[in-house]
Amino acid sequence: MLPPALLYHGGDIAAAHARWPYWKGPWLDLSTGINPWPWRVPKLPKEMLARLPTPAERQNLLTAARRAYALPPDAGLAAVPGSEAAIHLLPRLLPPGHVCLLGPTYGGHRAGWEAAGHRVTEAPEPTAADVLVFCSPNNPTGETYPGLDLDDLAGRYRLIVVDEAYADTAPASLVQRPGVVGLRSFGKFFGLAGLRLGFVWGDPAFTNPLEAMLGSWSLGPQALHWGTEALRDKTWHTITRNRLRRESAKLAESLTTAGLPLHGRTDFFCLAETPDAHRIADRLGQQGILVRAFAAQPTWLRIGLPPSMKARGRFIQALWAARTG
Repeated sequence: MLPPALLYHGGDIAAAHARWPYWKGPWLDLSTGINPWPWRVPKLPKEMLARLPTPAERQNLLTAARRAYALPPDAGLAAVPGSEAAIHLLPRLLPPGHVCLLGPTYGGHRAGWEAAGHRVTEAPEPTAADVLVFCSPNNPTGETYPGLDLDDLAGRYRLIVVDEAYADTAPASLVQRPGVVGLRSFGKFFGLAGLRLGFVWGDPAFTNPLEAMLGSWSLGPQALHWGTEALRDKTWHTITRNRLRRESAKLAESLTTAGLPLHGRTDFFCLAETPDAHRIADRLGQQGILVRAFAAQPTWLRIGLPPSMKARGRFIQALWAARTG
């Protein structure tokens, strides 16, 4: 069983080497929820690296994002160096207060609000607080909270933050109301997590000061140029949405066939539930396959999409061996 202090948290191959130093072959990283078929980046003009980005290039990115996400003209919009940056900066726009975090969910939200001096209560449904934060789809359960009425909730909280990092396969955003802002991760859908790009939109009372806090050159030329082009590539968007849905369904079927019941899923990952989750994660790690185990939810395993038929076959074979060994 994996000791909690040694749980592999995803995306860090160096940590995997430290945990399983005897594995010498290629690693299959299924621990993240990142699209394994990234948008193909074109060659970046060299002159872009020799100067500071221009306001026009930033505006082109924002225009492309507004169109891609079907935002209304009056919605505020800020480009950030990854949605993780927004998770830690937004809490600094409000004085310390009480935050209701719908969970279990991504731990970065608690860390961001607590670091800014807020008191965070994690609950399965909205409770009395100054701020409400939730992920839709939720990470790692995939829940979308269809019963939440944002029109009603917006009157009960000073701010509502909806993290839509895994919502790019959904038709539209939930976030178009006063007192509500939404976060969108660029890297997960486009498979370019290292580009560090994301967006915050919704109430301009929060997006405008966030933009001012970041300054004029928070994004490099790669994020501005490739982000704009990728957001404009509607054909790729359609193909990729269909592929992610198809591959997630295949993974879900493979897991249930192997005797791992699903607790939830999105088009980017599946969450399985089993009493021996930590043991299975360790057995898979011994075979060079990384999945996400959780200290606080010891029966959960989050598995990302295998990047190929060969990779899926390798994972399923290893999973069967881990289940029966």
